[in-house]
Amino acid sequence: ENRRPPQSPSDSGRPHSVGTRSGTRDRCANLDLVTADKQGSQPQTAQQSQATSTTRRPVCILGLGLIGGSFMQALAAAGRDVFGYNRSEATVDAASNSGYGASSDLVATLRRAAADDAVIVLATPVTTIEPLLSAIAETAPQCLLTDVISVKQAVAEKVSRLHPHARYVGGHPMAGTSRSGWDACDPTLFTNAMWMVTTSDDTDADDWTAVAELALQVSAIVVPAAPDAHDRAVAAISHVPHLLATDTAAVGAGESNLALRLAAGSFRDGTRVAATEPALQRAMIEANDIAVLNALSEAIDRLVQARDELRDRIRARGRREHVAHLRRQHHAHRHDLLPRRQRGRDRQGRRLGGGDHPHPRGDDPRARPEHGREPDDDLRGLVAPARRPRRAAVLG
Repeated sequence: ENRRPPQSPSDSGRPHSVGTRSGTRDRCANLDLVTADKQGSQPQTAQQSQATSTTRRPVCILGLGLIGGSFMQALAAAGRDVFGYNRSEATVDAASNSGYGASSDLVATLRRAAADDAVIVLATPVTTIEPLLSAIAETAPQCLLTDVISVKQAVAEKVSRLHPHARYVGGHPMAGTSRSGWDACDPTLFTNAMWMVTTSDDTDADDWTAVAELALQVSAIVVPAAPDAHDRAVAAISHVPHLLATDTAAVGAGESNLALRLAAGSFRDGTRVAATEPALQRAMIEANDIAVLNALSEAIDRLVQARDELRDRIRARGRREHVAHLRRQHHAHRHDLLPRRQRGRDRQGRRLGGGDHPHPRGDDPRARPEHGREPDDDLRGLVAPARRPRRAAVLG
């Protein structure tokens, strides 16, 4: 149960500022939105939600795919009045047959949202929200607006351009699977998941609280963050991993059929998100292009460093083997150039203790003196004897 902690003495009697980032932080702290004990929470019942929520406004979700549909199911399970729109008749029929209010008529859905003062949630890819924002600005301009899209700066830019007077507070649940569509929806998808809610200088504290409470109702953990900081973070922990997972899957599949047959846990875990629909991957990465480019460059630099270290290690090992080979060749060549009686001996004529000589101790019987002859007798006929200097004649 989400209970509000008592105010600290420093906060007692102090009004919360509205329309400032500090006011949003104060409200966040007083509602205990980011706490470690939230990790063990369970989905709230309708009675718990009624007791703890500061607002009972309905929720209108535009887009009933994996995230939007799961959000609808989770809010309904928590007792919240929720309805939605999807352009696909098949999805609308599936949601309606499951007992949820869904329609393929965007204008009618937004008129209902305006009449009920509902919180509108954008739950479609970032590349498809512009016509939705134009329709919202025309039909339900006063409704509080949020989203569950994985980039924040791109969404904020489109909102400011197409619906400049919107009461917009961005959101992004860090949850999902490689599957998509209504059939993949799971009402427990957000349990204990991090749910980022944007903080800006012009964010109204009450609006921010209302959006944060939606996340709390589905048992998520709210994390306040600025839009640019969020985009840099998800580029590193989500968007770049999607690219790396796709590359890893391609390398594994290109190696051989044996590699895929041997693939186990590490390959499966590292390539899970590679099964995400390519159009969705492309949309989220291109919408966060600068942050992804920076994070991807760092990842590439680290991979290049690892590659260079392996290459240098292989080269060093090759040089050592080459030097050892040259030494062996040198010793063998030197051995062949020595006279037979000197093989197995050093330059001073001492026996060698090993080497490539067939007699390890240098004990070649052919080098032993025979019949009183010295080992160098065979060389004496080849070398001219040194002449003795003549004595000078003595004249008397």
